[in-house]
Amino acid sequence: TFHFGEEAIGGFAAGIVGTLLGFPLDLVKTRMQTQLSSSATKQLSAVSLLSHILRTEGISAVYKGVGPPLLSLSIVNTLSFTSYSYFR
Repeated sequence: TFHFGEEAIGGFAAGIVGTLLGFPLDLVKTRMQTQLSSSATKQLSAVSLLSHILRTEGISAVYKGVGPPLLSLSIVNTLSFTSYSYFR
């Protein structure tokens, strides 16, 4: 049976959790890519780089700019979960 409310809440929550977990990883990936172009600094591992960002810039730097992807991915996941459940 199709339960719209449950599917919508599940999709919305999945969008939030996925974005909040993935956003710091995307930041680290981007910083590592930009490190490659500047040969003056030594290459840090992903964990070292994340630790460095947290120490020097704080937790807010890890989530700077998270608003638009958080909103859009929550909406996309809500629509995906509900439409999949409806049409399967």
